[in-house]
Amino acid sequence: MTERDLLFEIGTEELPADACAAAIEQLECAAPLVFAAIGLTHGSVRVLATPRRFVLHVEGLAAQGEATINEVKGPSVAAAFDAAGAFTRAAEGFAKSQGVTPADLIKKTEGKGEYVFALNAKPAPRAMDVLPELLAALVNGLEFGKSMRWGDYNMRFSRPIRWLLALYGDDEVAVELEMLSSGNITRGPRATGSQTINIKNTADYFKQIDKAGIVVDHAERRGLIEAEINAAAKLAKGVAAINPKVLDEVVFLIEAPNAVAGTFDEEFVDLPRSVVVTAMESHQRYFPVEDKDGRLLPAFVVVHNGAKASAAMIRTGHERVLRARLADALFFYEEDGKTTLTARVNDLKEIVFQEKLGTVYDKATRVKELTAEISDQLNYTDDETAGAELAAMLAKADLTTNMVREFPDLQGAVGEEYAKRDGHPAVLASAIREHYLPKSFGDSLPATKGGVAVSLADKIDTLTGCFGIGLIPTGSEDPYALRRQAQGIVSIILDEKLGLELEPLVAGAVFRFERQGVKIRPAGDIFADVEDFLKGRLKFHFTYEGFRYDIADAVLETELNDLVSLEATARALNGMLGSDTLNDVLTGFERCFNLSKNAGEMFVDATVFTDPAEGQLLSAVEQAEADFEKYEEDGNVKDYVTALARLRPSIDKYFDDVLVMDKDPKVKNNRLALLKKCARLYLAVADFSKIVREGN
Repeated sequence: MTERDLLFEIGTEELPADACAAAIEQLECAAPLVFAAIGLTHGSVRVLATPRRFVLHVEGLAAQGEATINEVKGPSVAAAFDAAGAFTRAAEGFAKSQGVTPADLIKKTEGKGEYVFALNAKPAPRAMDVLPELLAALVNGLEFGKSMRWGDYNMRFSRPIRWLLALYGDDEVAVELEMLSSGNITRGPRATGSQTINIKNTADYFKQIDKAGIVVDHAERRGLIEAEINAAAKLAKGVAAINPKVLDEVVFLIEAPNAVAGTFDEEFVDLPRSVVVTAMESHQRYFPVEDKDGRLLPAFVVVHNGAKASAAMIRTGHERVLRARLADALFFYEEDGKTTLTARVNDLKEIVFQEKLGTVYDKATRVKELTAEISDQLNYTDDETAGAELAAMLAKADLTTNMVREFPDLQGAVGEEYAKRDGHPAVLASAIREHYLPKSFGDSLPATKGGVAVSLADKIDTLTGCFGIGLIPTGSEDPYALRRQAQGIVSIILDEKLGLELEPLVAGAVFRFERQGVKIRPAGDIFADVEDFLKGRLKFHFTYEGFRYDIADAVLETELNDLVSLEATARALNGMLGSDTLNDVLTGFERCFNLSKNAGEMFVDATVFTDPAEGQLLSAVEQAEADFEKYEEDGNVKDYVTALARLRPSIDKYFDDVLVMDKDPKVKNNRLALLKKCARLYLAVADFSKIVREGN
């Protein structure tokens, strides 16, 4: 038999959902690479996962790889042979190190020299010989957000590994991981005692695992779980409200899924929806049930690993748990109602925002003033500004409530509910919730003017303060979620198309920190770092939008004074790739920039001109400067780039008719100044030197 299926199972203690997702992605990428490296051909590669196991299934893996011949470069021919043509000690030593005789060395020209090479032939590897090492390497190569050593093992893993199963066809593969040895045994669901199951081969594995009630294919399991949830909700005379994020998590919490519907007391339905749903989703991973109009019913669905026969007992247990949580929530809701949000603001003085940056009350005060600055830039009315300022002051007040202490995920949402209960306008209440948005890339953005202003102010304050005291993210470390804050600023500005000047806002934030007594770096240094940081997030956005990498790099070399214009420029240039217009721009820019980039700043004196081509280019440049003024007014990037393309004939004639590096320093410098003046017109749009021509 020349090919057989490979099945490799890593059995573990229950893994976190994010660890399952990470391992699937890594194994899907790494497995084909390690097989290809030694010439083991194969069919489809599948990686399957449950909370207790990862399964690598490779169809039709070749029994033998390919023989290879490696060439190893040795000393030069001059060093390998003496004057009489005999091998030198250098050649003999090289041959010995490669396990060949000097006579086996070959001569080969490389670059401008000739060298001797040793040919190392490696026989075709047998799958059964190499699989133990390859599979162990795949396990050791897995990386998780949180890994640790378990028991007496030195290897790090997300959770303890309990068993390994490795079969190549009917044969066991002997994989060793420290004290663990693989075999042909897997385990059933924990709910039925984790019984041992002997496996004969790949086909038998899937037959036995299915018989045990385990749905090992996570994609299949997702569909099954969703169907079970909907069926259970229907029995409860409603429709399941399935949060995709909760569903994704449940898929990797359950391996033998069964769903059951439970109920809770009607009085809890009167709690704010966000409270009831959060109590179900974030703590218990339950799925709420709604009526056809989207109103919550006193029912929920839970997915469990237990047998269907245990459904009644499981339902009762979960109903008891949820009833207790909702009873707490109702108590907190009623107790919190005894104090208004406005009265709670002063309590923020007792909550530290950051050790060096002061309390949350200090932050609220700074954000309120920064909100006013943003409102002024965005031409809000007096009433809109006043509402946004009040929202900024109340935005963090719900951190002092019992409800948020119990359900931290509800900060902002609780503030919105309590603001409405206190009689504040709905638009102000919404701004309190929206100031936390977006919570992740692609998340919803603030929909109210107050929400936009307070969200931006809050994020700019956080970035300025953290960068000001040196808390700049490095590597994967980002304890204050500054990347998310920066991405939020970029997303809001681009979505709302806000012509916001960021530098004065950062300067204003620095002033308020200094007024507060915080020792903070100079405003210019902070903005330079913030600018670079935001450009990194903007580049991520450009990539997501499908802009080519060199277009992003070219545009981001300009000042970050208007994010909306930068995006418009990137979009326009990306759409012009390969066009004659952009090629003319690139040619014109290169000819001007390459010669003048090291020239100092000089005034162009038309009285020094000695050739008509100089005057012709100056006229074309002055026309382009007029076009630039129009571009600054209407923001039409494509028209301005087209205007730049029209410079090319004048630039070409200039280089055809004029010797730029004239012997007369005055003439030479004047000609370089004209080229620099021309190049500056291009650089106002982008650094065109970073754009790769089509075909290069």
